[in-house]
Amino acid sequence: MARKTIIWSSKASDKFDYYFRWYLENARLEIANKFTATIYNAIDTIADNPYVGRRVETNPNAREYVIRKFPFLIFYTIDEKVNIVNIATIIHAKMKR
Repeated sequence: MARKTIIWSSKASDKFDYYFRWYLENARLEIANKFTATIYNAIDTIADNPYVGRRVETNPNAREYVIRKFPFLIFYTIDEKVNIVNIATIIHAKMKR
């Protein structure tokens, strides 16, 4: 399976920026940088194997990838026709409930 191109929605990008700033302001730069690296490593994993995320019950076209180091979920869709993964949003796992 070929590596997929990643497209970030504006919502996903805004959420990432928000959480990065939160870690920067409430923790420290080292933690904010670890958060960034963790998110980008997860995105690389999704690009290489887009079916790694579990299906979302409410939307059969969507998937969610659970990040363990930081309690976050990445929601995305896959468009096989154009070889793209669309990152829809990133949310804190507690916000899902």
